[in-house]
Amino acid sequence: MFFSDANDVKVAVVPQYKNESSSRHDSHWSYSVFIENNSECIIQLVSKHWRITYADGTSHEVLKNATLDEKLIIKPGTILESKNTTNFKTTSAIIEGHYVMTSKGNEFEVKIPTFSLDTPYQTMSIN
Repeated sequence: MFFSDANDVKVAVVPQYKNESSSRHDSHWSYSVFIENNSECIIQLVSKHWRITYADGTSHEVLKNATLDEKLIIKPGTILESKNTTNFKTTSAIIEGHYVMTSKGNEFEVKIPTFSLDTPYQTMSIN
């Protein structure tokens, strides 16, 4: 589990390798993102910015503005869970980024904790 906590908003990411649908050349993952609103105000998700860096050194960015239907509202003292899936052609990837939120007309960023998706079968190296 990976955590970040700022602006009275806590974000946790829980990844899970999907062994049954993965192969040697195609890694499948599910991960849940939990956004906890510890403020006294309603917050709303406006957009997200993710940067994914793969084991082969390539990377790409995901910039997504929420559509009207996707602008999630998180009431004070509640936790929003978002379930996601992804797959890629390398044995691992590191994901980092942030959400843009609004509260009372003010925009602010909430860091998504940097997290790694590592297949359990790869050889690990320190450098």
